[in-house]
Amino acid sequence: MEIKTVESVDEFKDNDAYHRDTKFVTSSMLKCLRESPRLYESKYVKGEVPQERKRAFDIGHAVHTKVLEPQEYAERFAVESEAMKRDAMSAGKVLLSSDDNRLVERAESSLRKHPIISRILEAEGDVERTLTWTDAATGVLCKFRADKMVHPLALPRMLF
Repeated sequence: MEIKTVESVDEFKDNDAYHRDTKFVTSSMLKCLRESPRLYESKYVKGEVPQERKRAFDIGHAVHTKVLEPQEYAERFAVESEAMKRDAMSAGKVLLSSDDNRLVERAESSLRKHPIISRILEAEGDVERTLTWTDAATGVLCKFRADKMVHPLALPRMLF
């Protein structure tokens, strides 16, 4: 199996573009196919089933962004207030309640204090890097998005 980075960085420049793409198969798509071929067809082939927005997903995405792409956090998320509701919706931001935002901040703080995770987060590397490959057995185009790719030679120094 040959794994290569995607040729066009713009093709998957953000998380939404990555998840909108159905040319490459992801583990989430395969899980859906295994659970319900009919749902897979409706969702990924015909595009009839819109992606459901869930609070747990929004909080997970917020923690992920706050930890790995802190410079993007304010652009993607807004903390709920009446004025912010209108602004956030028109700007395409995810709206978090004050309680959810505190949860995100506690999770980020916890991760940054962890002895191993903090070293990985501080190390130089690529964040949200998309890798693609063609499965040799089936010819199916596959992809995944790595949270953070750190040079392998740096790992022993970070972990010990």
